[in-house]
Amino acid sequence: MKVAAQIHVNSSLCLADDGARHTVSEPSGAFVATISNNPDAGPFARRALQVEMVFDAPNLDDVRDLALDKLVPLLNALAFTTGASFSDPVVIQAFDWTPGLTEREARYFSSPQASISTKELSGELLATSERVMAIHADEVSRSAMRWYRLGLGAKDLEEQFSYFWYAVEIVAEALKESGKIAPKCPQCAADLFCPKCNSVPMRRRFGTEAIRDLICSVAPSEADTDELVQTLSKIRNTLQHGRSISSISDRLPCTKEQAVNVLSRIAWRGITRLADQNQDPRPREAMVMIQSDDVINRGLTAGVQVRTQLTGGDPQEPDLRFAPAIEISLVVEGTNYTFDGSKLDDRGKGGAQPERKHPSQPDPGSSPG
Repeated sequence: MKVAAQIHVNSSLCLADDGARHTVSEPSGAFVATISNNPDAGPFARRALQVEMVFDAPNLDDVRDLALDKLVPLLNALAFTTGASFSDPVVIQAFDWTPGLTEREARYFSSPQASISTKELSGELLATSERVMAIHADEVSRSAMRWYRLGLGAKDLEEQFSYFWYAVEIVAEALKESGKIAPKCPQCAADLFCPKCNSVPMRRRFGTEAIRDLICSVAPSEADTDELVQTLSKIRNTLQHGRSISSISDRLPCTKEQAVNVLSRIAWRGITRLADQNQDPRPREAMVMIQSDDVINRGLTAGVQVRTQLTGGDPQEPDLRFAPAIEISLVVEGTNYTFDGSKLDDRGKGGAQPERKHPSQPDPGSSPG
């Protein structure tokens, strides 16, 4: 089926003419995209561009993910061509775009523009943070903790993995033993022997070996440390060479989410080993800390399945600018919020909300029957 999806994109560039609409076709015919300024965006809005993309899809069930996948080559080309940033796309709506229909199946999506905070930041946690600053006052600890913090905050899963790996590298180098070791046979991992010298040559530890030592020392006792090191190293090497984790997902013993969560725990446990306990201002008091088993930053997207009519235009040549607007709200602890974080109750109390015309919708001239 032919599908049309409306997508808003965060961009440092927008069209000079607010009313302009430019069409770009993917060379193989994968999609046709019409680009315009986002009519809902103010002068300082994050998502300044609107992309209306028409492509083929088996159905509307997975249309959101499919639209975002198809958009990637266009965003790549725009960034390369302009030297500007194009990121954080959000699918707003998608329609069955079969010509001639008067009633169309559609999906409407809404993602929160405001985050929801969990009420767990206690005085005990703040007091522990004060002590953590004292026992991790050295440059190495603070550098590792910086990458750990950036890993927790990164939206992209592959960025999370890379940042946690940086923290592990820093910790491993700091804890690396100074003695020399024998090189290993690549086949059986036994110490290599030189028959001419009649001895085992010795060398300093490589960084990869220090990382392996750290992972093995902090991994859970039931973990297969050989498989764990191999898996995490394979993901790290894949990312370092510019490929995605998905490109090797069929050769991994776990999901990419599981790999990131495991690496985050290794980084956290490794950082704790850098602590200088002699600097703890209250060593007799227990520290109150939270360590999450799941650090993946997932987005919340609400989707609504509807059958609706466009408010104007020619059914043989449908136009997304005639798509009716639907507002999706979120109930948190009994309060109804819009997805930009404002309370619905603050926008008019009592009764139903007034019908709202979509800002991008032209004058239809007629209403649907």
